[in-house]
Amino acid sequence: MTRKEFTDTITDMVKEYIADGRVAGSDFQIQIDPVNLHAAYADSNALQENIDYSDEVIENAANAQGAEFEERGEHDVARLPDYYALSTLVTTASDGSVIPDTTAIERLVSNYF
Repeated sequence: MTRKEFTDTITDMVKEYIADGRVAGSDFQIQIDPVNLHAAYADSNALQENIDYSDEVIENAANAQGAEFEERGEHDVARLPDYYALSTLVTTASDGSVIPDTTAIERLVSNYF
């Protein structure tokens, strides 16, 4: 996937989020797989499940095999999805409408390219 394709994907997801009226008080997230850049919607429950899972992986690795395995567990955790709150990817235009925040989206994209 190119940088432009990824930027377009994230921008389209933000536009859909805005169009669905989910902006006010929502906890929706964009979940991004850092390996293949697949992006999907998620809520805070999905984020918490991955946090719990990553903690469990590290603890189990340390208990089972010692420090060497713990380091590998941390590597595995690095491949877990990244989460970004959709509410941080919008801004308010001068007319009061909610629009995608292109600066925030570019910062997000810069994490991968």
